Amino acid sequence: MTLKLLYVAQDEAKKIADQLLETDPEAFPRAMDGKSSRKQECVLIENNGNPIGFANVTSGDGACEIYRFFIAADDRNSGFGKAAANLLMEDLQARKIYQGCYLEIAEDKIEFWNKAINDLELLSDDTGMHYKEF
Repeated sequence: MTLKLLYVAQDEAKKIADQLLETDPEAFPRAMDGKSSRKQECVLIENNGNPIGFANVTSGDGACEIYRFFIAADDRNSGFGKAAANLLMEDLQARKIYQGCYLEIAEDKIEFWNKAINDLELLSDDTGMHYKEF
């Protein structure tokens, strides 16, 4: 396993992310949400040079949010998601421009995120919003 995060031009990332979404049509209706007023990046996740997933990261006011996180259906349950989540968090923290990162986590994904990321703080039961302080 050789995971790598790629920060590429938004149009290119969106195109690849949309292709990845075709492996699981029920995941998200689209890769990116163009309506955000915050800075938005689509980060591609590669394994051995092949795109296997993506994450959308929005940022502003000293914090970031992982808005969408997706691993292609064929690459799930193999440790890629946990490794990619850790790699992304490490990368976001290493930038030293964020105080922390928000994650809105669906109830059926909480177990994954609790295994992938240590020290998540639940901010709201109603929305599933969590926070990881850097």
